[in-house]
Amino acid sequence: MNSIKNEEKTPDIAILGDQSQLTGHFHTPGTVMVQGEYRGSIECQAMIVTRKGMIDAQIDAQSIEIWGVFNGFARSDKVICRSTSKIRGFIMSYGMGIEPGAIFEGGLIFPLLGEENDETKKDRER
Repeated sequence: MNSIKNEEKTPDIAILGDQSQLTGHFHTPGTVMVQGEYRGSIECQAMIVTRKGMIDAQIDAQSIEIWGVFNGFARSDKVICRSTSKIRGFIMSYGMGIEPGAIFEGGLIFPLLGEENDETKKDRER
């Protein structure tokens, strides 16, 4: 008998469909893709807001890619705002990319590298 065991863990991907509306707190060690509407807070490894996605939330993720609408506060190592994105709020990030055509109303916060306090270090280790 020949059996193959996959010892590698594939990362979780949670998808909120384009007909969905969800409110609350969501935490996952994987990726979250929002195609519908979400209100609340999200903690994840990576987040993708699609063109039809609408977020009104506080986000804590290592990477965020926004194609749709984001309102709120985001903290991330890397954020990419695509040309179709509409952002209203504040983003705290070590790296930021904004494509031409993106609409951004709010503020950017770039923490200084090397000046992390204990709380920031714990957050980045997640």
